[in-house]
Amino acid sequence: MIYGESIYFCKVSHQRFFPKKYSFNFYFYWFLLPLISKNDQRFFNRKYWRFFLRLKNALFSFSERDHYKHAGLNLEESLKSFLEKNMVMSHRKVDQIYILTNPRSFGYVFNPITFYFVILSDKTILSLVQICNTFNELKLYMGSEIGYDNQFRFQTKKEFYVSPFISLDSVLNFNFSIPLDKFQVIITDFSHDNQLLLKTYLTALRKKKNFLNTLFMAFHIPLQNFLIITFIHFHAFTLWMKGMKYYKKNENIDMQQGFQKWKD
Repeated sequence: MIYGESIYFCKVSHQRFFPKKYSFNFYFYWFLLPLISKNDQRFFNRKYWRFFLRLKNALFSFSERDHYKHAGLNLEESLKSFLEKNMVMSHRKVDQIYILTNPRSFGYVFNPITFYFVILSDKTILSLVQICNTFNELKLYMGSEIGYDNQFRFQTKKEFYVSPFISLDSVLNFNFSIPLDKFQVIITDFSHDNQLLLKTYLTALRKKKNFLNTLFMAFHIPLQNFLIITFIHFHAFTLWMKGMKYYKKNENIDMQQGFQKWKD
């Protein structure tokens, strides 16, 4: 079973293989939070967390506006609607949804990737993956049910502008665990002719979410969100200097499918 509120200290490694080799590592933290309480009350309305969640410019905060939305619904109902649209609900109901994400810090956030873990009434666990780009757009991908080895595995067409150095017709392969004491992710990006372009490997260790651990993370990696967006642009500039082919955002608009603006 997935733990309750937790902090994960993460290391991510990016390796590009084609057309030029390039790699780097980055350290950050994620928060694991439940969206629904066991008595079906909105978890984020619980008085205990109101300060953490509602204070706009707090050290850490969470806002549903930073995530997937559908037809004016809140995050929980939007995710349920997405599951129904993908015909995975059948007679089953959602018991719990966990979100593993990067919180806002001082009111600012950039979330390259967010994971959702959905527990259904028959105890099946489903996964959803949300990817954001630097144009304030996000796309939610339907994941898979958990396997016998507590792993989620699925493949999907990207059809979303993420990196200006990878074409839109590439294929993403996801392989990740359920978040327990450890959390591991492997994402590979293949070209349409099955050439390995990029491999992302993430490992994370769980810490209980309490005041001391939260402060430790804050001072261990200060201003995390600002560093993430800064390093993204730095590495993009480095790849451009290496002569990597650059795909413009306004090219092949018809191949950019199923995304939405999360911030104007």
